[in-house]
Amino acid sequence: MTAFSALLRTFAELEPGDAEARTAAGEMLGVFSTTAIPAAPSVGAWKPTLSEGGTSPGSSMPLPTLPADPEQPRRQPELAASAGVRSRLTVVSRGKAVLEIPDWARQPDQPLWPVVSSPVTPAVKPLFAPLRRRGILFAIVSTLVEEGEVDLERAVDQLSTGAGLRKLPRSPIATTRRGVQVLVDQGSGLDPFRDDQRQVVLALDDLLSDDRFEVRYFRGCPSRGVYAVGDESARAWRAPSPKTPILMLTDLGLGGPLFEDDVASTGEWLAFAARASEGGRAILALVPYEARRWPRALSRAMRLVHWSERTSVGEVRRALRDARRGGLA
Repeated sequence: MTAFSALLRTFAELEPGDAEARTAAGEMLGVFSTTAIPAAPSVGAWKPTLSEGGTSPGSSMPLPTLPADPEQPRRQPELAASAGVRSRLTVVSRGKAVLEIPDWARQPDQPLWPVVSSPVTPAVKPLFAPLRRRGILFAIVSTLVEEGEVDLERAVDQLSTGAGLRKLPRSPIATTRRGVQVLVDQGSGLDPFRDDQRQVVLALDDLLSDDRFEVRYFRGCPSRGVYAVGDESARAWRAPSPKTPILMLTDLGLGGPLFEDDVASTGEWLAFAARASEGGRAILALVPYEARRWPRALSRAMRLVHWSERTSVGEVRRALRDARRGGLA
Protein backbone atom coordinates (compact mmCIF):
# COMPACT_ATOMS: atom_id res chain seq x y z
CA MET A 1 0.00 0.00 0.00
CA THR A 2 1.43 3.39 -0.96
CA ALA A 3 1.54 6.34 1.41
CA PHE A 4 -1.11 8.17 -0.60
CA SER A 5 -3.48 5.16 -0.42
CA ALA A 6 -2.91 4.97 3.33
CA LEU A 7 -3.78 8.67 3.59
CA LEU A 8 -7.07 8.20 1.75
CA ARG A 9 -7.97 5.25 3.96
CA THR A 10 -7.17 7.33 7.07
CA PHE A 11 -9.44 10.16 5.89
CA ALA A 12 -12.26 7.66 5.24
CA GLU A 13 -12.02 5.99 8.67
CA LEU A 14 -11.17 8.93 10.98
CA GLU A 15 -12.96 11.71 9.07
CA PRO A 16 -10.77 14.61 10.25
CA GLY A 17 -12.90 17.75 10.48
CA ASP A 18 -10.41 20.52 9.83
CA ALA A 19 -7.48 21.20 7.52
CA GLU A 20 -4.95 21.13 10.39
CA ALA A 21 -5.89 17.56 11.32
CA ARG A 22 -5.73 16.44 7.69
CA THR A 23 -2.33 18.08 7.27
CA ALA A 24 -1.01 16.42 10.44
CA ALA A 25 -2.19 13.02 9.20
CA GLY A 26 -0.49 13.59 5.86
CA GLU A 27 2.78 14.53 7.52
CA MET A 28 2.70 11.42 9.74
CA LEU A 29 2.20 9.21 6.69
CA GLY A 30 4.93 10.97 4.74
CA VAL A 31 2.65 12.37 2.03
CA PHE A 32 3.01 16.01 3.06
CA SER A 33 6.41 17.40 3.97
CA THR A 34 7.26 20.83 5.30
CA THR A 35 11.00 20.22 5.26
CA ALA A 36 13.01 20.54 2.05
CA ILE A 37 15.17 17.56 1.32
CA PRO A 38 18.56 18.68 0.00
CA ALA A 39 19.75 16.82 -3.07
CA ALA A 40 23.04 15.01 -2.88
CA PRO A 41 25.74 16.69 -4.96
CA SER A 42 26.55 14.95 -8.24
CA VAL A 43 29.97 13.33 -8.69
CA GLY A 44 29.83 13.94 -12.44
CA ALA A 45 30.31 11.57 -15.34
CA TRP A 46 33.80 10.46 -14.29
CA LYS A 47 34.86 7.02 -15.40
CA PRO A 48 37.79 4.98 -14.08
CA THR A 49 40.49 4.02 -16.52
CA LEU A 50 40.26 0.60 -18.13
CA SER A 51 42.46 -2.27 -17.07
CA GLU A 52 46.03 -2.32 -18.34
CA GLY A 53 46.06 -6.06 -18.93
CA GLY A 54 45.28 -9.27 -17.08
CA THR A 55 42.77 -11.90 -17.97
CA SER A 56 39.24 -10.89 -18.80
CA PRO A 57 36.30 -12.97 -17.54
CA GLY A 58 35.64 -16.03 -19.60
CA SER A 59 39.04 -16.08 -21.30
CA SER A 60 41.54 -18.89 -21.03
CA MET A 61 44.42 -17.17 -22.81
CA PRO A 62 46.21 -14.50 -20.71
CA LEU A 63 46.90 -11.08 -22.10
CA PRO A 64 50.46 -10.09 -21.20
CA THR A 65 51.33 -6.67 -19.91
CA LEU A 66 54.51 -4.82 -20.73
CA PRO A 67 56.96 -5.58 -17.89
CA ALA A 68 58.81 -2.30 -18.36
CA ASP A 69 55.73 -0.20 -17.59
CA PRO A 70 55.08 0.56 -13.90
CA GLU A 71 51.69 -0.39 -12.61
CA GLN A 72 49.44 2.62 -12.90
CA PRO A 73 47.54 3.43 -9.66
CA ARG A 74 43.81 3.40 -10.11
CA ARG A 75 42.02 6.65 -9.38
CA GLN A 76 39.04 6.50 -7.08
CA PRO A 77 36.27 9.11 -7.31
CA GLU A 78 35.86 11.29 -4.27
CA LEU A 79 32.26 10.77 -3.32
CA ALA A 80 30.61 13.60 -1.48
CA ALA A 81 29.17 12.86 1.94
CA SER A 82 25.51 12.04 1.72
CA ALA A 83 23.28 14.78 2.99
CA GLY A 84 21.11 14.02 5.97
CA VAL A 85 17.34 13.88 5.66
CA ARG A 86 15.22 15.09 8.55
CA SER A 87 12.23 13.04 9.62
CA ARG A 88 9.49 13.32 12.21
CA LEU A 89 9.00 10.16 14.25
CA THR A 90 6.62 9.68 17.10
CA VAL A 91 6.99 6.90 19.67
CA VAL A 92 3.56 5.37 20.12
CA SER A 93 4.47 2.56 22.54
CA ARG A 94 7.40 1.09 24.40
CA GLY A 95 7.79 -2.65 24.63
CA LYS A 96 10.26 -5.25 25.87
CA ALA A 97 10.01 -7.75 23.05
CA VAL A 98 12.79 -10.37 22.79
CA LEU A 99 13.86 -11.66 19.41
CA GLU A 100 13.61 -15.42 19.14
CA ILE A 101 16.47 -17.30 17.44
CA PRO A 102 14.98 -19.62 14.79
CA ASP A 103 15.50 -23.36 15.16
CA TRP A 104 17.56 -23.67 11.97
CA ALA A 105 20.08 -21.21 13.42
CA ARG A 106 20.56 -23.35 16.55
CA GLN A 107 22.00 -26.30 14.61
CA PRO A 108 25.65 -27.13 15.42
CA ASP A 109 26.67 -27.19 11.76
CA GLN A 110 26.91 -24.11 9.63
CA PRO A 111 23.28 -23.14 8.89
CA LEU A 112 24.02 -21.30 5.64
CA TRP A 113 26.13 -22.45 2.76
CA PRO A 114 28.86 -20.02 1.72
CA VAL A 115 28.22 -18.08 -1.45
CA VAL A 116 30.39 -19.48 -4.23
CA SER A 117 30.61 -17.73 -7.57
CA SER A 118 29.89 -19.92 -10.54
CA PRO A 119 33.04 -20.87 -12.53
CA VAL A 120 30.99 -20.82 -15.71
CA THR A 121 31.00 -17.46 -17.48
CA PRO A 122 29.01 -16.61 -20.57
CA ALA A 123 30.86 -17.14 -23.82
CA VAL A 124 32.03 -14.05 -25.65
CA LYS A 125 30.31 -13.60 -29.00
CA PRO A 126 32.93 -13.81 -31.77
CA LEU A 127 33.46 -10.70 -33.85
CA PHE A 128 33.87 -12.79 -37.01
CA ALA A 129 31.15 -15.33 -37.75
CA PRO A 130 32.59 -18.87 -37.47
CA LEU A 131 31.57 -19.74 -41.04
CA ARG A 132 33.56 -16.89 -42.59
CA ARG A 133 36.32 -16.43 -39.99
CA ARG A 134 38.54 -19.10 -41.53
CA GLY A 135 38.15 -17.57 -45.00
CA ILE A 136 38.96 -14.07 -43.69
CA LEU A 137 42.09 -15.21 -41.87
CA PHE A 138 43.24 -17.37 -44.79
CA ALA A 139 42.95 -14.37 -47.13
CA ILE A 140 44.92 -12.23 -44.66
CA VAL A 141 47.90 -14.56 -44.11
CA SER A 142 48.12 -16.16 -47.56
CA THR A 143 50.69 -15.13 -50.14
CA LEU A 144 50.85 -15.82 -53.89
CA VAL A 145 53.34 -18.24 -55.41
CA GLU A 146 53.63 -19.20 -59.07
CA GLU A 147 53.07 -22.89 -58.60
CA GLY A 148 49.66 -23.36 -60.19
CA GLU A 149 48.81 -24.73 -63.58
CA VAL A 150 50.99 -23.93 -66.58
CA ASP A 151 50.19 -20.48 -67.96
CA LEU A 152 50.01 -21.29 -71.69
CA GLU A 153 49.32 -17.71 -72.71
CA ARG A 154 52.51 -16.44 -71.10
CA ALA A 155 54.48 -19.35 -72.52
CA VAL A 156 53.27 -18.61 -76.05
CA ASP A 157 54.09 -14.90 -75.66
CA GLN A 158 57.65 -15.71 -74.61
CA LEU A 159 58.15 -18.21 -77.42
CA SER A 160 56.77 -15.76 -79.99
CA THR A 161 59.54 -13.31 -79.14
CA GLY A 162 62.18 -15.94 -79.91
CA ALA A 163 63.24 -16.28 -76.30
CA GLY A 164 63.60 -19.75 -74.92
CA LEU A 165 61.77 -21.05 -71.87
CA ARG A 166 64.10 -21.72 -68.99
CA LYS A 167 61.10 -22.70 -66.86
CA LEU A 168 57.42 -23.04 -67.52
CA PRO A 169 55.40 -20.01 -66.39
CA ARG A 170 52.68 -20.99 -63.96
CA SER A 171 49.61 -19.24 -62.65
CA PRO A 172 49.77 -17.85 -59.09
CA ILE A 173 48.04 -19.65 -56.23
CA ALA A 174 47.56 -18.69 -52.58
CA THR A 175 49.49 -20.50 -49.85
CA THR A 176 50.03 -20.12 -46.10
CA ARG A 177 53.34 -21.96 -45.97
CA ARG A 178 55.24 -18.72 -45.32
CA GLY A 179 53.36 -18.28 -42.07
CA VAL A 180 52.64 -14.94 -40.43
CA GLN A 181 53.94 -12.65 -37.72
CA VAL A 182 51.11 -11.24 -35.58
CA LEU A 183 51.69 -7.96 -33.73
CA VAL A 184 49.03 -7.28 -31.07
CA ASP A 185 48.59 -3.73 -29.80
CA GLN A 186 48.22 -3.54 -26.01
CA GLY A 187 47.45 0.17 -25.82
CA SER A 188 44.52 1.37 -23.73
CA GLY A 189 42.57 2.24 -26.88
CA LEU A 190 42.25 -1.50 -27.61
CA ASP A 191 40.81 -2.42 -24.19
CA PRO A 192 37.28 -2.97 -25.60
CA PHE A 193 38.73 -5.39 -28.18
CA ARG A 194 40.81 -7.68 -25.93
CA ASP A 195 38.53 -10.69 -26.44
CA ASP A 196 38.43 -10.05 -30.19
CA GLN A 197 42.22 -9.99 -30.31
CA ARG A 198 42.38 -13.23 -28.38
CA GLN A 199 39.91 -14.92 -30.72
CA VAL A 200 41.93 -13.94 -33.79
CA VAL A 201 45.17 -15.22 -32.24
CA LEU A 202 43.59 -18.54 -31.25
CA ALA A 203 41.99 -18.97 -34.69
CA LEU A 204 45.32 -18.35 -36.42
CA ASP A 205 46.98 -20.82 -34.09
CA ASP A 206 44.52 -23.46 -35.30
CA LEU A 207 45.06 -22.48 -38.93
CA LEU A 208 48.87 -22.48 -38.98
CA SER A 209 51.55 -24.77 -37.60
CA ASP A 210 53.65 -23.59 -34.67
CA ASP A 211 56.78 -23.04 -36.75
CA ARG A 212 54.85 -20.74 -39.10
CA PHE A 213 53.14 -18.69 -36.41
CA GLU A 214 54.72 -15.95 -34.27
CA VAL A 215 52.89 -13.61 -31.87
CA ARG A 216 54.39 -10.51 -30.32
CA TYR A 217 52.78 -7.77 -28.21
CA PHE A 218 53.62 -4.07 -28.19
CA ARG A 219 52.55 -0.64 -27.02
CA GLY A 220 52.47 2.41 -29.20
CA CYS A 221 54.44 1.02 -32.13
CA PRO A 222 56.39 -2.25 -32.60
CA SER A 223 59.56 -0.27 -33.26
CA ARG A 224 59.58 0.66 -29.54
CA GLY A 225 59.95 -2.98 -28.54
CA VAL A 226 57.89 -6.17 -28.45
CA TYR A 227 57.45 -9.02 -26.01
CA ALA A 228 55.98 -12.51 -25.91
CA VAL A 229 53.97 -14.24 -23.22
CA GLY A 230 56.29 -14.89 -20.29
CA ASP A 231 58.94 -12.32 -21.21
CA GLU A 232 60.32 -10.33 -18.29
CA SER A 233 61.26 -7.35 -20.41
CA ALA A 234 60.68 -5.95 -23.87
CA ARG A 235 63.04 -6.76 -26.71
CA ALA A 236 63.78 -5.12 -30.04
CA TRP A 237 61.40 -6.02 -32.85
CA ARG A 238 62.88 -8.39 -35.44
CA ALA A 239 61.43 -8.71 -38.91
CA PRO A 240 60.33 -12.20 -40.01
CA SER A 241 61.71 -14.02 -43.03
CA PRO A 242 61.42 -12.28 -46.42
CA LYS A 243 57.93 -12.40 -47.98
CA THR A 244 56.40 -13.46 -44.65
CA PRO A 245 53.22 -11.38 -44.09
CA ILE A 246 52.82 -9.24 -40.99
CA LEU A 247 49.38 -8.90 -39.40
CA MET A 248 48.77 -6.12 -36.88
CA LEU A 249 45.76 -5.87 -34.55
CA THR A 250 45.92 -2.18 -33.74
CA ASP A 251 44.01 1.09 -33.75
CA LEU A 252 47.04 3.04 -35.04
CA GLY A 253 46.69 5.32 -32.02
CA LEU A 254 43.24 6.55 -33.08
CA GLY A 255 41.51 5.45 -29.86
CA GLY A 256 42.20 5.71 -26.15
CA PRO A 257 42.51 8.75 -23.87
CA LEU A 258 43.81 12.06 -25.15
CA PHE A 259 47.50 12.81 -24.60
CA GLU A 260 48.27 9.14 -24.02
CA ASP A 261 52.01 8.50 -23.79
CA ASP A 262 51.75 5.20 -25.68
CA VAL A 263 50.25 6.76 -28.81
CA ALA A 264 52.68 6.70 -31.73
CA SER A 265 52.75 9.45 -34.31
CA THR A 266 52.01 8.94 -37.99
CA GLY A 267 55.67 9.48 -38.78
CA GLU A 268 56.68 6.71 -36.39
CA TRP A 269 54.23 4.32 -38.04
CA LEU A 270 55.50 5.27 -41.50
CA ALA A 271 59.09 4.57 -40.47
CA PHE A 272 58.08 1.16 -39.13
CA ALA A 273 56.09 0.33 -42.29
CA ALA A 274 59.08 1.20 -44.48
CA ARG A 275 61.34 -1.04 -42.45
CA ALA A 276 58.86 -3.91 -42.18
CA SER A 277 58.05 -3.98 -45.90
CA GLU A 278 61.68 -4.66 -46.85
CA GLY A 279 62.19 -8.11 -48.33
CA GLY A 280 58.77 -8.20 -49.97
CA ARG A 281 56.83 -8.48 -46.72
CA ALA A 282 53.15 -7.60 -46.87
CA ILE A 283 51.76 -5.57 -43.94
CA LEU A 284 48.08 -5.71 -43.12
CA ALA A 285 46.43 -4.03 -40.14
CA LEU A 286 42.99 -4.79 -38.76
CA VAL A 287 41.76 -1.41 -37.49
CA PRO A 288 38.52 -1.15 -35.45
CA TYR A 289 37.71 2.25 -36.96
CA GLU A 290 36.22 3.17 -40.32
CA ALA A 291 38.36 4.23 -43.27
CA ARG A 292 37.36 7.90 -42.96
CA ARG A 293 39.44 8.09 -39.76
CA TRP A 294 42.59 6.49 -41.18
CA PRO A 295 45.56 8.75 -41.85
CA ARG A 296 45.96 8.87 -45.61
CA ALA A 297 49.71 8.42 -45.42
CA LEU A 298 49.30 5.14 -43.50
CA SER A 299 46.62 3.83 -45.87
CA ARG A 300 49.15 4.24 -48.69
CA ALA A 301 52.03 2.67 -46.75
CA MET A 302 50.27 -0.50 -45.58
CA ARG A 303 47.08 -2.46 -46.12
CA LEU A 304 44.30 -1.41 -43.77
CA VAL A 305 41.02 -3.28 -43.25
CA HIS A 306 38.10 -2.11 -41.14
CA TRP A 307 37.85 -4.66 -38.30
CA SER A 308 34.19 -5.20 -37.38
CA GLU A 309 31.39 -7.75 -37.47
CA ARG A 310 30.74 -6.63 -41.06
CA THR A 311 34.22 -7.54 -42.30
CA SER A 312 33.96 -9.99 -45.20
CA VAL A 313 36.33 -12.14 -47.23
CA GLY A 314 35.63 -10.02 -50.30
CA GLU A 315 36.61 -6.84 -48.46
CA VAL A 316 39.93 -8.36 -47.42
CA ARG A 317 40.65 -9.62 -50.93
CA ARG A 318 39.85 -6.22 -52.45
CA ALA A 319 42.23 -4.54 -50.01
CA LEU A 320 44.98 -7.00 -50.91
CA ARG A 321 44.35 -6.58 -54.64
CA ASP A 322 44.39 -2.80 -54.42
CA ALA A 323 47.58 -2.94 -52.38
CA ARG A 324 49.32 -5.04 -55.06
CA ARG A 325 48.19 -2.62 -57.76
CA GLY A 326 49.50 0.26 -55.67
CA GLY A 327 52.96 -1.26 -55.49
CA LEU A 328 52.73 -2.81 -52.02
CA ALA A 329 53.92 -6.36 -51.56
